[in-house]
Amino acid sequence: MSGRGDRGRARGRGGGAPRGRGDSGSRGSSPAHGTPRGASPSFGSRGSSPAGGSGFRGGRGEGFRGGGAPRGRGGVRGPPPEQVHYAPEPIPAPPEGPATIDARINTMQLGVEKFKKAPKSVEHPLRPGFGSLGVPIVVRANFFALKIRPGLIIHEYRVDITPKTDINRLKARILACLEDLPAFAQYKLDVAHDKSEKLVANRALPQPLDFEVTFVEEGETTPRPNAKTYKVEIVKTAELDTKQLTQHVGGDLANKDIDINPIVSAINLIIQMQSSRTGIRVGRNRHFFGPPVQSIGNGVEAWRGYYASVRPAWNTMMVNINVCMTAFVESKNLGTAIAQFMQGSYGAVPTLSRMFQKSNLKVKTLHLGYRKPVRAILGKTPDQQTFECKEMGGTVTVAEYFKKKYPNNPIEYPHLPLVDIGTSEKPNYIPAELCQIIRAIPFRGKLDDRQTSDMLRVACQSPKVNSNLIRGEGFDKLDLISPHETMKHFGISIDRQMTVIPARILPPPGINYAAGKPPRVNDGSWNILDVKFHRPGQLGVLTMLIVREESRPGPWTGPGDQNMWDFVSRFA
Repeated sequence: MSGRGDRGRARGRGGGAPRGRGDSGSRGSSPAHGTPRGASPSFGSRGSSPAGGSGFRGGRGEGFRGGGAPRGRGGVRGPPPEQVHYAPEPIPAPPEGPATIDARINTMQLGVEKFKKAPKSVEHPLRPGFGSLGVPIVVRANFFALKIRPGLIIHEYRVDITPKTDINRLKARILACLEDLPAFAQYKLDVAHDKSEKLVANRALPQPLDFEVTFVEEGETTPRPNAKTYKVEIVKTAELDTKQLTQHVGGDLANKDIDINPIVSAINLIIQMQSSRTGIRVGRNRHFFGPPVQSIGNGVEAWRGYYASVRPAWNTMMVNINVCMTAFVESKNLGTAIAQFMQGSYGAVPTLSRMFQKSNLKVKTLHLGYRKPVRAILGKTPDQQTFECKEMGGTVTVAEYFKKKYPNNPIEYPHLPLVDIGTSEKPNYIPAELCQIIRAIPFRGKLDDRQTSDMLRVACQSPKVNSNLIRGEGFDKLDLISPHETMKHFGISIDRQMTVIPARILPPPGINYAAGKPPRVNDGSWNILDVKFHRPGQLGVLTMLIVREESRPGPWTGPGDQNMWDFVSRFA
């Protein structure tokens, strides 16, 4: 318990009761996000779950029936749900160009003949040629031609931050603050970075090059009074000549064994620089953009994003772009989310892991406007939790503290549990209804069966729909319709038309079973129900091969592991 109520009334940092900071008139007293206070609707009958509600429905997953929270006759009450705005219709894609095979495809056989003269390699065996069986057709693939300015030299740098931090989120925020420095403005459009420790530039930057960066919290425009200052050093490590890349993909034997990964990685950074600012990256090369497509229930919503990755192809470089979907935590009042969870799970005790699994939940306090990570959802209400507050002369409850300190923000739902937005050393308790879950938090955890079904229903689209999404909304969200400013400064652009390539429809294999009965073949698969094999086989001596990898230790330690023999015995 912190009880630091005698320090600094002017700032009101965090707004939680134990710290006692802030003046009720210093930072405003906004009610719950855009909704009138005191509406207090009653959620439905037992077992029902409001639309888009969070929590496990009817005891699904970690249902934990009963035993945790005040129930009330009309169900668990909380702040009224807010109106959710879902993604509008995507922008239309441009008309498809003629289905004319790229002229460079016709030269691929020449490349095969050229490489037959090269020394043989077991590591990289050569293809003997191209097949001809089947019906030839023409298809479009979601690969887009990449154009690179001739003679482009990419200068690679390492970013050193002092004091050192290994927290990726913090490093990304420090580099975002660096981009806002007036002293960095002359370099901003000439560089791209990975929000961590790698930076590339289209020209040689002066050396040494370092900046003093005062930390500004996300969502704020000025540093706080005790904001930390970091030193950011940009140290040159290499020069990458794109001419070597061009020669490599063009089949130049002298450059066939060069490592092109550093150049490809650098171009990926350049292409994704703008989407890394406007989107939310989840996984490698995947950026997601709001608003959500739809709710999939239990406080989770589906967001659409786009994958973009540079790939080498014959005699050119391509960008593979695809549609992707993932789950995000719904942005809503945390009190609403807790009430919906308790209602939908028959009053189960709400905890961070039960409601949000491994998601990194972050909220904005509605009475002071700060953004804070949530450390825990407590098992006590504002009337039950006490702490020492010198400002108020001794031990007080959280409810008493907020009533006196923030009279314009009365606690409307005292039965809801408190949340802790402090640290283990200095807890900071605050009513859940005064917390708004911030937008764009990726959901980290396992979806239940219904959520998985809804996600698949949203994600599975026909090739035509995906093609239109990629060439329309995808290019727009990734800022590739016309190259964004960073790409322009590097001299890189992307064709908006899918590549057209030859393909073949192969004849189905001829298969027959005992008694000459054919299988039912349909759309590339066959059903072997009601058929018999010509000669049934029997399992004899079993041989087991254990493959060990340093990065992925196997389940068994060796031949003496009894668990392995127990597993093998199941086949006997």
